[in-house]
Amino acid sequence: MQPYGRIFAWIGWASLLIALLWSRSAAAGQLQATSHGGHVWFVIPAGAATADYELCHHSAEVPGPFYKSQLRLPRLPLAMASWRDRLWLFFASNPQTSELRYEVFTVKVEKNEALGVYFIVPAGSLDIAPPLPGQWNLESVVATSEGPAVLLTPRPANLSPLNADAVPATMSTQPSTAQPRLMHLRGERWIDLDFPPGFVGGVGTMLLPNDAEEVKLTLLEAKNAGTGLRHDLSPGEQNNWNSMKFDGDVRVMSDRATVLGQTGVCLKSPASSAIEIALVRPEKLLPLAALPEPATPWAMVSTGSKFMVLENDSGTLHRQLIDPLSGESSPRQAMVSQPVTTGRIWQVSLLLAVSLSGLLLVFLIRPSPTDSVNLPKGAQAFPAHLRLAAAIIDMFPAALVTILLLRCSLAELLNLPLISIDIERSLPYLLMATLTVIHTTISEAAWGRSFGKRLLGARIVKSSGSAPRPQQVMLRGAVKLIVMLIPPLVLFALFSPHIQGLNDLAAGTVVIHDAQPESKLADDE
Repeated sequence: MQPYGRIFAWIGWASLLIALLWSRSAAAGQLQATSHGGHVWFVIPAGAATADYELCHHSAEVPGPFYKSQLRLPRLPLAMASWRDRLWLFFASNPQTSELRYEVFTVKVEKNEALGVYFIVPAGSLDIAPPLPGQWNLESVVATSEGPAVLLTPRPANLSPLNADAVPATMSTQPSTAQPRLMHLRGERWIDLDFPPGFVGGVGTMLLPNDAEEVKLTLLEAKNAGTGLRHDLSPGEQNNWNSMKFDGDVRVMSDRATVLGQTGVCLKSPASSAIEIALVRPEKLLPLAALPEPATPWAMVSTGSKFMVLENDSGTLHRQLIDPLSGESSPRQAMVSQPVTTGRIWQVSLLLAVSLSGLLLVFLIRPSPTDSVNLPKGAQAFPAHLRLAAAIIDMFPAALVTILLLRCSLAELLNLPLISIDIERSLPYLLMATLTVIHTTISEAAWGRSFGKRLLGARIVKSSGSAPRPQQVMLRGAVKLIVMLIPPLVLFALFSPHIQGLNDLAAGTVVIHDAQPESKLADDE
């Protein structure tokens, strides 16, 4: 019986694959795609020479019709669902395994600010998520802020495993496969949710994405032709459903997406050569736009602000944008793989060039030991490590004011323009640097020292040893701001015999402190 058992098991797996390939989750002629929060994910064939697929990503933040191939997939997923920058993929299980299940994987993207390009995390691979029981059809998949939710419907009896050898022992403890299941991934396990009272289900029942805070999940149930029921699940641990009549044929709905908090669905009747996009209202559908049905695989997704019909025409991707208010559609536009030059690589080169120029300046025009600097009697150049300590003390009140004004974190104060590239992200540091220069320049012009220098016993004098003029202090402050924007320029002081920074050399000043009197040194001995 063992050989026959294996044969029957393989027949069961083949039947499962056929059913899955014909299911609506991966219907023939449809482009596998999903979107949320300005992130669009889709899967396309990798090429004629291979049976692999490419997982691609498009972000609305990147200007232009660009996408990036993120990962090579050996199989086509049965379904996908996404929430913001995270994606979940659902696959039929490997026939080599002894358990009927849907394999689930997840991945997210993060933006490289320097290049302006999104990359998947973890790099080059998918994270494994808990699998789903495979004794049901994967009818509908949608993502929520807490994780994906799936609707599983009974599979016809002739597609069930044909031999007890193909059925794991744990199956006897699972719910009956004659009833549908609504499951939600929470943490590391799938949780069964109760259906709304009186729920029957059937062909055309689907889950809808929903961005509303007062609704956790929306379930559309087909009834008669052109009518159905809408069930909204409220947030919380309790399964509180709010059900109402719905005027719309759920059985002809396919793709769905959210734009500016509105859920849209794509309607495709078998007798029509057009596709219709409609907005889902609480009790009915509101027609928005009608387009000719593409002759090649297509999908409706969202860029976050507009609906988008994505089409794969023999390896060439095209998009058409639909305004969610007027329903007007843009001309068909080709999408291309995103080049690195669309990012901010030129800014990286520019800032690196400025930094290297500053370092070259250190070596080319560093002061000579013979430069004339006359320190007052009993005074010495202020040591470099104490100058750094004084600078940190001077930045403290400016940092406190910046945090109160911008309500930013301490870590955001460290986003130097030289590192973060994005000027907006560097705003806290720019404000802190500006405030530091302002209050230190005022105090140095009035008393010859800043708050930090006063605490550590330092002061500013001219190279001749006398008090600096206000014009010198202002010039010193202006150059100090440049040094704070390009920190490598602080190395200039290390090559000066009198620890003069670039701002000191520009203004003709030097930072000093009074040495211990000789009588004091003699007493210590």
